[in-house]
Amino acid sequence: MGCCCCCEHEKTEAPAELTGWAKVDGVLSAFCEKLENWRILLVSGVCVAIGLANHLKGMHMGYANPALVAVVLSGLPLAYEAFRTLFAERRITSALLITLAMIAALSIGETFAAGEVAFIMALGEKLEAFSVRRARKGVKSLVKLKELVNDKLKVGDIVPVGPGAAFPCDGEVIEGETTVDQSVITGESVPVRKVPGDSVFCGTLNRYGFVRIKARAVGGNSSLARTIRLVNEAEKHRAPIQRIADRWAAWLVPSALCVALLTFLAWFFCLDAGLPKALTCAVTVLVTFCPCALALATPTAIVAAIGQATKRGVLIKTGEALEKASRVDVVAFDKTGTLTTGTWANNLRRDQEGRILAGEKLDVADTLRPEAAETIADLKSLGVTSCLLTGDHAPIAAKFAALCGIEQVKADLLPEDKVNAVKELTARGAHVAMVGDGVNDAAAMKYASVGIAMAGAGTDIATEASDIAIMNDHLSSVAYVKRLAQACVRTIRFNITLSMTINFVAVSLGVTGCMTPVWGALVHNASSFLVVLNAALLYDRRIKTHTSQAENA
Repeated sequence: MGCCCCCEHEKTEAPAELTGWAKVDGVLSAFCEKLENWRILLVSGVCVAIGLANHLKGMHMGYANPALVAVVLSGLPLAYEAFRTLFAERRITSALLITLAMIAALSIGETFAAGEVAFIMALGEKLEAFSVRRARKGVKSLVKLKELVNDKLKVGDIVPVGPGAAFPCDGEVIEGETTVDQSVITGESVPVRKVPGDSVFCGTLNRYGFVRIKARAVGGNSSLARTIRLVNEAEKHRAPIQRIADRWAAWLVPSALCVALLTFLAWFFCLDAGLPKALTCAVTVLVTFCPCALALATPTAIVAAIGQATKRGVLIKTGEALEKASRVDVVAFDKTGTLTTGTWANNLRRDQEGRILAGEKLDVADTLRPEAAETIADLKSLGVTSCLLTGDHAPIAAKFAALCGIEQVKADLLPEDKVNAVKELTARGAHVAMVGDGVNDAAAMKYASVGIAMAGAGTDIATEASDIAIMNDHLSSVAYVKRLAQACVRTIRFNITLSMTINFVAVSLGVTGCMTPVWGALVHNASSFLVVLNAALLYDRRIKTHTSQAENA
């Protein structure tokens, strides 16, 4: 009886079996997923190649053409996704137009054209995925370091670190000397010498010496863990600019159908060319109308730009932030920890026991970053105005502003005052980037067009509030971000112009009967490859990162 009860209980707990359309959808989804791999794509490619050879020999085999295999293997997943999105989500995508082009080509016996469209589109998706993975390798290299974070350590623990080992937490060297490879956090290619009193970052590599460090930030609070969180946040965001192609598909599909129909009617009734010729021209229009290159133009460029920035120690959270950074014409800087190092020096003399000698006067001063003045001049050469927003007293703010070459200064500001200053600049029509590192800068970052955090030694709140985090702690990276953003937008505009120009020419040739569906598919998809290639090149493009480097953008 116990067994029966158990069986009855298991039946009641089991999930309900899928029925009707849900069951069919599940089967189709699983089947199409199995078809989306390189081996299946290779089989499709071989079949299309055989079909092309037969086509060039004048052997029009109709539905016996080997390219029909490519229609099934590569075209079915595309068609499934197009119709599923249409009926389940009530959304028109570019995949629907491609599917209609395949169906139209099959309807007139152009099996090779249909197979070619299916294969090239599947290949295009694979190439796009490859370029995306390549562009994100800088991001993924950080995520792989997650295992280096030691969650068992506590603040204040003394940790020995030998040569060749990674630091398991942020800390301060208390014994020994060494050189440290900090490239994973700061982007610096040259190892940095560390002596007692110097700070080290979690995940950075101890190159030569043996040192002991006192843990300052451990586990999830370490610089490496914060970087990984920023990376994950960046990966989850999808900027509005990337959805343009999806929105365009809503009118692109009806437009393509209308042009194809008008082309058919013109050739069949006005030019009396006969049914085969009219259908061929209409099908060619559908094939060349596909917006694949247009859909690839923006996301591939943005991903490549984010990947390049990451390997240089700058984390850009969203494509939208990158697009806005290209339009920045005013940069508002915080002072302490941003224009300055945030460290204090004094000239007090002490006795052998460390006590201050009598008669000594306290004389402390924050230290200006050595690259600050050059960075301001660099931004000015880009047409960007700089201003200083600080909570320090006016005389101190004026002193540092003069050293940097900043003319606009606002001092004695509370956090809400900084917000109001940013709002005031924005009201004048400026596109403002707020650069800071402290809690008092976080609110102003949110109100600015772009918030940029000096995250190397900044607070978590400022880093989380920012759109862009400078992990390498180089102030000159602000100008680098501006240049990179401009290069990204130029790439996007070029890609869009290129794809639309090729599409327009191809559609025109299709309408006038000068291009067949086969050549229409080849020309159209060639533009997709050019767009992906051009965007991928942005990842390795040389862009000025520091004021001493030459630009080649």
